Amino acid sequence: MNALTFTIKLLEPMLATGLEGDPNTGISMHYIAGSVLRGAIIKLYQNDRRKTDKSFEIDSANDVIRNLFFNGKVCFLNAYPLVKTGQYDEPKRSFPIPFSWHKEKDQEEKQGKNCYDFAKTSAQEVDPNGEKQFKGLNGRFFAFKDNSGNNIIKAEIKTRIAVHTQRDVAKGRATKENGAVFRYESVEKGAKFGGVIVSNEITFLNTIKPLLENVEISIGGSRTGGYGRARISVNPTIKTNYQETKRWMVADIENAEFTVTLLSNALIRDENGQLQSEFKLENAELIEHKTFKKLELVGGFNRKWGMTLPQMQSIKAGSIFTFKAISKIEKTTIENWLENGIGERRLDGFGRITVKLNTHKDLSFADEAKNEIPQVPLVSPNGLKNAQVIVNRIFKQKLDTELLANLSDYKAKIDKKNNH
Repeated sequence: MNALTFTIKLLEPMLATGLEGDPNTGISMHYIAGSVLRGAIIKLYQNDRRKTDKSFEIDSANDVIRNLFFNGKVCFLNAYPLVKTGQYDEPKRSFPIPFSWHKEKDQEEKQGKNCYDFAKTSAQEVDPNGEKQFKGLNGRFFAFKDNSGNNIIKAEIKTRIAVHTQRDVAKGRATKENGAVFRYESVEKGAKFGGVIVSNEITFLNTIKPLLENVEISIGGSRTGGYGRARISVNPTIKTNYQETKRWMVADIENAEFTVTLLSNALIRDENGQLQSEFKLENAELIEHKTFKKLELVGGFNRKWGMTLPQMQSIKAGSIFTFKAISKIEKTTIENWLENGIGERRLDGFGRITVKLNTHKDLSFADEAKNEIPQVPLVSPNGLKNAQVIVNRIFKQKLDTELLANLSDYKAKIDKKNNH
């Protein structure tokens, strides 16, 4: 699989809302959806073509445009927060935290503390006496600190809350009739996300790459209100053997348990064409008590048509399914899952999965690496001594000036008492 990787840095807060919240509240997703990126890159492609042909319009019937943006030969994956795992290492693209990962209730998620993967163990095994309570992790994204696979770093996403009021168009202010209050929770500017575009055809990626070189894009809503501006920095090298996660040695699976973790939401239909809440495999049996899943409504907005997209029920990213192979699952089948994904809307990043994401029963929290700046003395010892003399003289001069100014406010009193 070939991949074009890039970094997106927010220059303004991002308000890419999902379907959660009430009508007067906009809550931004903590990642940039593949569909949002695809729309932004289509706009860049259109603007680039209009430099030579001002009448150019995107036509999905055109074979070139169709191959780049519409038929799934190029997939635009979700851009997830970047996590710095080592002081001198490049930041890693994070992934949704699996719903099977639990911690002790009220326990802080900080370095040295543990959490448990209940797809590998159980609450009864961790706490035989039943004295502890467990809950899922608070964060949304994580990255493995190192190749050991049992040290995890949570991605910290800073958000901001802003309150806006609706204004009357004619009066330019809020009125009794038009004065609704809106609450926006956006991702703070400065956040960085790792984006990936994958394709089996490297020529398609070579066509898209120049469009992303040090360019600004707009993401999400309220763009005229100071939201959504971002800058892309593209990796100069297209990866020809890209792996979304660090894979175990892929081999046939036979008469063994294995896990499938969703790295993005999945839209899966049954034999009747209905969206389903289960993920099933032909040659494997689902182990329900080791399966942890959530459902989420997904939608969207088509700016070309000015219309919302149909809402559909999806299996949420982070859902984890545990199976036992009842007959041999070929290595080539597993490779196909990893490279191409499952379900519908794969070109928008849906249906990305990984097999055997974690092999440990318990994991440890670690802190994100910081860039330490060495402390260098600003001046030599002699220079510091001379600077202190100068500061003392300046201070004495200011003190003398203030003292004279205050003394001028007092007048000398003469005793006129007759001493004769």
